[in-house]
Amino acid sequence: MSTISLPQLKGHKLLTHSRMACFKRCPREHFYRYELGIRPAGDTAPLRMGSIIHEAIDFYARGVSVEAIIEGVAKKYDERVAELEGADIDTLVAVDVERVTVIELVWAYFQVWKYDYTTGEVPNLTPVECIASERAFKLPILNPVTNKPTASFIEAGKMDGIVRLADGRVALKETKTTGDSIDDSSDYWRKLRLDHQISMYVDAGNRLGFGIETILYDVIRKPSIEPKQVPLVDDDGIKIVRDQNGDRVQNKDGSWKQAGDSAKGWTLMVRSETPPEYAERLRADIAMRPEFYFARKEIPRLSSDLAEFREELWQQQQAIREAQKHGRWYRNTAACSAMGRCSFLDICHAGIKADDPPAGFKRVDDIHPELTGD
Repeated sequence: MSTISLPQLKGHKLLTHSRMACFKRCPREHFYRYELGIRPAGDTAPLRMGSIIHEAIDFYARGVSVEAIIEGVAKKYDERVAELEGADIDTLVAVDVERVTVIELVWAYFQVWKYDYTTGEVPNLTPVECIASERAFKLPILNPVTNKPTASFIEAGKMDGIVRLADGRVALKETKTTGDSIDDSSDYWRKLRLDHQISMYVDAGNRLGFGIETILYDVIRKPSIEPKQVPLVDDDGIKIVRDQNGDRVQNKDGSWKQAGDSAKGWTLMVRSETPPEYAERLRADIAMRPEFYFARKEIPRLSSDLAEFREELWQQQQAIREAQKHGRWYRNTAACSAMGRCSFLDICHAGIKADDPPAGFKRVDDIHPELTGD
């Protein structure tokens, strides 16, 4: 692989948390994404949902009204539908389901964490002042022993927000969406205690002079419920059951059967729940158990944690530089499906050329679009 001619990519010298995480997960995937600039064409529903929710919360921090934010979310999905002109009905319905899911989550989020300016009451861990939002940074990576910078990479990232809490403390605020459990006993929180992304942002924030005293982790859980099949009913609201011949099945007393029986060939007639119906059911579910969907916790960071991060940052940039020098990017096959299916699994066995991406992939010039929001 050392003989491959690499393209000149914007941000090639930047080392972000996402880039380090990719290299640690699988150096070969890192080679595809950050050395060749090859990415899957189009985005996925989970990434798109997370991005739109994140943007909505950022707009709120900047003073945009909830109503305007909801309108903006709807407009994004209108644009998504326009992009899918000619798509089949199932695809369009899936987009509408995604639309109502995001709208319901965003609306409920603002209600759950709303600051009541009339009474002055502030829900626990609610920011009362936004000090900085979407704050990008680029900083030299310093040798933890000599304190001299490396010429190979520059540390880079974008902090979701720096806020002041009701008790006056300055906090780094990180917003995430997840499909994992976020209850108090969940391993999700234990993992965050070890997450070096938080350490990176706290360290960077302090180097920039923000004086971060704590970390507020703000998590939104995606729904566990999905659109379901709804029984078809007649004009009297009675469910419809038909036999193998398509005739409606009656009870002995002449009333209509309302339950299917596969052994007798009786089928309860159903239809798919519409996006508005699903939205109403999701809204009710959120109202009944908001703690399932929303959680905020303080995640501690000690000075020893930050020192450990700076040592790992130096070690990671050395490891990536070593792989670049020798053109050796080994595969970690344990990661092919460990945390969801790797985007490159089907093509990893083949030679990939930067100037001729495989079908379903594209070449990007900027390998860190998250830093600019492009």
